[in-house]
Amino acid sequence: MTVRELIAHLEQRNPDARVLLVVNRRWPWEHELAHVVERKVLDEDDRDEHWEGDDVLLLEGNRVGFGPEYAWTHVDAEARRD
Repeated sequence: MTVRELIAHLEQRNPDARVLLVVNRRWPWEHELAHVVERKVLDEDDRDEHWEGDDVLLLEGNRVGFGPEYAWTHVDAEARRD
């Protein structure tokens, strides 16, 4: 997903809503976002082949609870449509 695609998704949502990150399909814990940072701020040395300097990293924050397992079915359905 690109920043442009993420912004397009977020623009359709309530701008005052919390943003939570669900990090594991089998154990879908919900986490707050701790911070958003560009990779080049952290490490200018591209040591891994998939790294790009302008990557945007969403840093996992505090765990707030167990998320809905069925959230992934929405993602799966979108993938099948593409």
